[in-house]
Amino acid sequence: MKKNSFWKGEFRVRYAQKLRLSLTMLLLLISATIIAGAANESYNEHSSDDYYIIHDESGNVLSMMSLLVSAGDYLITEDNRGYTITGVEGFKAKARFDQIVDLDGAATLGVPGVPRVSERGPGLVAVPGSAPESLPAQTSQSVGPIVTYCTHSGESYEPTSGTDNKKYGDIFEVQDALANALKKKGFEVVASKDNFNPHDADAYMRSRRTAAQLLQKRPVVMIDIHRDGIPNASYYRREVSGQQVAATRLVVGRQNANRGVNFEFAKQIKAAADKLHPGLVREIFWAKGNYNQDLAPRSILIEFGTHKNSLDNAAKGAALMADPISQVITGTAGNRAAGISQGQATGRSASRAVWWVLGLVVVGAVGFVLLNSGSWGRVKERFGKFFRQEVGL
Repeated sequence: MKKNSFWKGEFRVRYAQKLRLSLTMLLLLISATIIAGAANESYNEHSSDDYYIIHDESGNVLSMMSLLVSAGDYLITEDNRGYTITGVEGFKAKARFDQIVDLDGAATLGVPGVPRVSERGPGLVAVPGSAPESLPAQTSQSVGPIVTYCTHSGESYEPTSGTDNKKYGDIFEVQDALANALKKKGFEVVASKDNFNPHDADAYMRSRRTAAQLLQKRPVVMIDIHRDGIPNASYYRREVSGQQVAATRLVVGRQNANRGVNFEFAKQIKAAADKLHPGLVREIFWAKGNYNQDLAPRSILIEFGTHKNSLDNAAKGAALMADPISQVITGTAGNRAAGISQGQATGRSASRAVWWVLGLVVVGAVGFVLLNSGSWGRVKERFGKFFRQEVGL
């Protein structure tokens, strides 16, 4: 009888833990999806006819992209020069030079709660203790999986497919190239093939469901794979490490609580790429938007070339990207370790902490929607849209 009581008791504990986990994921998905929906309008991408060109104050072209560019965004160019976007008129943006960015240094973008030492704008500032602590290096077998998905599932490469968009885009093959290269290094990779078409303002809301499900795999890194939409193949076409490839852009959303960690992660990747494959990472863009990066730290969006590059060049660039990503995770070659650990909170005290955090997230979700919507009527509309699309009510 005592033995049966023990197993019944253990079963109840495990059931309760699973129930708490399921409810936690449900609340997180609901609240975070509402936040993402409110921010979606701010980071719509544009067609190849409407792309942004960023100039410095002397009129020199710094960058061009189909991503939305807004005042307050931050650009780190290939030569690691940091620029603050000061204004946008139509599709022309002006940027002010901030500083040479030390990718390995203790500099971070200003975030709430961190006192700034400069009033010049949202540029890089040195913050004591902002650099991540150096933890023992990990191995590819000692960390969780790397998970990838493709929000804009139809993205394709015209020279290869004759179109820039189709039902199952070439972007999935770029995803495979990165996944296969990472697997060769011993990493477990989960590459979601979910399709989120059409390419519209709600694509990120649809991909968010998959991203939330991937979190159950306890990933070490989450990557959303894209390509740019500028009609200029030469902007990305490079010879890197003896191969003709399409270079990449790392994109970090600045409208979420993980923006500081994700920005540091992007800096680490570029620092590693600059040493291993110079020219592979063209730039880092700290952009207005969320990009579902609020779901977890070390979430990043990577653009592999543009639709005018070939699929072959994009895939080769993706395969090379496995090297810097691997180095950042494992902390090898003297580069600053990402300090990624697999420690997990367990027990009732951790569960209570999760519920407190989720409560704050829900309150924050309502406040965020209200702030961005301007009225309670819009808040009700946003919640109603979520429950109609996601829950079927």
